[in-house]
Amino acid sequence: MGHITTDERGIPVGGSTSYRALDGSIFTHDLATSREAMDLDYFVDLMGFFVHAEEFAGYCRDQLCSGSGGLKAVRARCYDDRVHRKYWYHADAFAEEVQKVWDRVVSEFDPSKEEPIKTKLRKRVLVLLERHTKWMRQLDQYITGSHEMRICQKECMDLSEVCSLLSGRLVEMNSDMEPAVLARLNAMLPQYDQYMVILMGEVDTLLSKQQRAKNRRTGKDVKVSKL
Repeated sequence: MGHITTDERGIPVGGSTSYRALDGSIFTHDLATSREAMDLDYFVDLMGFFVHAEEFAGYCRDQLCSGSGGLKAVRARCYDDRVHRKYWYHADAFAEEVQKVWDRVVSEFDPSKEEPIKTKLRKRVLVLLERHTKWMRQLDQYITGSHEMRICQKECMDLSEVCSLLSGRLVEMNSDMEPAVLARLNAMLPQYDQYMVILMGEVDTLLSKQQRAKNRRTGKDVKVSKL
């Protein structure tokens, strides 16, 4: 949707383009936005990623605590190849913004001084968020239209709320947190984990039924991947 103006190389330089989110809402990006206004969050929204700047900073802290991998490993955990596949004209600017966040975290964060419980909780939160991201990417091949979305809209919205809550905790862990808050999060994580597994299973079941009905006449046996 929208109108895009390109230069002689085919690179967008003006106009706007709109995208439809999973919940059905539509958001529009002005492609004439100045480079100064294009921070990491701008590109994350434009490209349809899940991990915004402060969440990315949480991934950076986790990677630094692990002692290996560096920025390349963090980026691979958070962003797939659509940057080069679909948004190649923004690839360099995107890389610059990712580098800025990494450099900031490296300059201000000393893993050796962090409370061990926070390090462990961050990793546990990221396990849940990364599992959900992997599941969503696998799900893309089955949600091909609004009908599929309507079938599992409630479950997907509930999952989105849980992930939003976990992302909020991840961002909070970029700053000082009271021991009591960390203890509550530690106690709640198993419940979040179980609830997410249940919701993802319900979506898998609903979409599997939908796919079987759609492909019955062709003899295909399409299965939704279980995580």
